[in-house]
Amino acid sequence: MAKPESRKELLVAARTEYDKVWSLINSLPDQGESGNFDFQIPEQNVRDVLVHLATWQQMYLKWSSANLEGHHVRFLPRPYTWQDYAALNKHILAEHQDVSLTDAKTAFEESHAAIIHQVEDLINEQLFIKGFYKWTGSTDLGAYATAITYGNYVWAVKILRKFKREARSTTRA
Repeated sequence: MAKPESRKELLVAARTEYDKVWSLINSLPDQGESGNFDFQIPEQNVRDVLVHLATWQQMYLKWSSANLEGHHVRFLPRPYTWQDYAALNKHILAEHQDVSLTDAKTAFEESHAAIIHQVEDLINEQLFIKGFYKWTGSTDLGAYATAITYGNYVWAVKILRKFKREARSTTRA
């Protein structure tokens, strides 16, 4: 699927990839959802992937909602910048180790629904015209919404497919 360039394309892409995330999670072997990945990434299991997705979506929602209401808010929490967002990802995972898989699923469902609702409430120009909002800098709001939904979902699908392949080969051995 090509990168979305309109409100309609964003909604279709986000929903399609979101469904793929859930389809993969639901197709894991019985122990799969709670198993750990055997490959080297900061996220070690399905819960960590969902925490990553939900937390970034919550940051996006806090930022976009506040700014849409006229209150200037940074996207990334201090002291993080776009140059060191990998450190933020590690912090997010460390901070959420006590979150259950069930709570991570709920947080992801709720943050996804909130972003979809926000995108549905905006018009194409608000989302995809660079400079429409000064607070989005040199890009447009749609690029952020695309990255936080479709882009992150593509990443999650890749990780979950790899995990599913490995879990399948382990159960056969």
